[in-house]
Amino acid sequence: MQFKTKNYKLRLVNIKMVNENYLSWFKDKKVNNYIDSRPKNINQLKYEVSKMINQKKTIFWGIFKENKHIGNIKIFEINYKNNFARLGILIGDKNYRNKGCGKEIIKAVLLFLLKKKINKVWLGVGKKNLAAIKAYKKCNFVKYKYDEKYLNIRLKKNNIKYNQKHIFMLSKILK
Repeated sequence: MQFKTKNYKLRLVNIKMVNENYLSWFKDKKVNNYIDSRPKNINQLKYEVSKMINQKKTIFWGIFKENKHIGNIKIFEINYKNNFARLGILIGDKNYRNKGCGKEIIKAVLLFLLKKKINKVWLGVGKKNLAAIKAYKKCNFVKYKYDEKYLNIRLKKNNIKYNQKHIFMLSKILK
């Protein structure tokens, strides 16, 4: 399962995508401030990726720009009965941060979820990750719970609004 946005392509992650470029993301101090997983070598990263791609109720996509793997987005704890899912995104390549990449990918994934009748989406984010929080707000997420370190953010209720062009594009992509 894969699809394109205006500027990026999402492909299901597989072990063959684990390489030095991917591992380098976890050596970035900025990334390490906001993630829990910190693999030290290729084998640890392969193990982590293997666990994610084998999780039930999970979709784990790599984000690509012109065939370069620049990040990942994971939809997990998918519950079709209650129309619910959680979301996590990592723009690993620092050259694509703060340029609208996250916003574009999240909006495309929200359209995908809407087509699957998932309209309740939430995520956790570090309180100090201001760039991510700003991107989530642009995608209609709002704060609803927090503690000392993390914010829990959810989509505004009944606020997934897309015009016919977006729905048509999504329909073509998902065929």
